[in-house]
Amino acid sequence: MVKGYVLVVDGSRGIGRAIAFKFSNEGYYVVFTYLNRLDAANETLKMLKNVSVKSSVRKCYKLISSEILYLNVLINNAGVPSMKSIDKLSLDE
Repeated sequence: MVKGYVLVVDGSRGIGRAIAFKFSNEGYYVVFTYLNRLDAANETLKMLKNVSVKSSVRKCYKLISSEILYLNVLINNAGVPSMKSIDKLSLDE
């Protein structure tokens, strides 16, 4: 039985991939997004054997809302590198 649905933003590599694997192994269906590394997304997809979505937030939302009644978990893993210390970042950054 499926425990629920998880969306992992930027789930194709690194921490996001590890999070996707963990939820998949725990019995959740995993949907993940990626930005520009199709090779990494395909590799993750082969490992997970679930759904991969490359899209804008709007397209991703449309897909999820049409296919899934609700998300149980959202992992917003996307990040933007900065050379500033976290306590020096503005809210926009």
